[in-house]
Amino acid sequence: ELACLVLPQHEENLGNFNKMIKQALKTTSQSGVAVENVMDEIVKSVNVFVSLTNICKIHEKVAMHAMAVKYGGRFIDAFLKAFNFLETQFGQHGGDIVKMIKELQKATRIIQTICAEAKGYKRTMITSKIPATKRSMERFLFQVKALLEHCSNVERCWIGNLKHKDLHGHVVSSQVYGDVDDDPNDAEQEQMETDPETPADENDNIVGDDETENEATPLED
Repeated sequence: ELACLVLPQHEENLGNFNKMIKQALKTTSQSGVAVENVMDEIVKSVNVFVSLTNICKIHEKVAMHAMAVKYGGRFIDAFLKAFNFLETQFGQHGGDIVKMIKELQKATRIIQTICAEAKGYKRTMITSKIPATKRSMERFLFQVKALLEHCSNVERCWIGNLKHKDLHGHVVSSQVYGDVDDDPNDAEQEQMETDPETPADENDNIVGDDETENEATPLED
């Protein structure tokens, strides 16, 4: 079964990423070459995580989706530990960091859609994992906002309510998932953007054509 093949890849990537974050926290005062190596490894881990999460768009088994939610929360928790390092390196690597965050958001949108669908269709294997992952993604949203506001002189944050889409990119009614949208103040209704000119639900350059606007879907405890 595909889930049995993907599970060790999630575990391996998360283990390597945690080791890299520990290395990053020791690298801030080291040579530029060391910093470049750490940045490259972080980007690689993010790309692997996004690729593993993207599998859920093709294979819709509940076990696969539950795995994506579980390891999605854990990966975001690990990524949060890197924000101090990213902040110190933003002046030198700001463009790369923003690009990496945009890439990571592709996975968070997929995970949020999975969670919304699981709550609407009462898939308990997934819903039991939602609260912890929701908290992790809320912290991620606020950390990204703070990082861009504090470190970037060029890019500004745009927070906006986005449209609901399913895993295949089709716009769906907010009523499809039942009461998932009851809290209009939920932080997960908002998508972080970095284009100061264009509202979030119109800016394809930030999130990619087939990914846009899923992050409007809120998660609940």
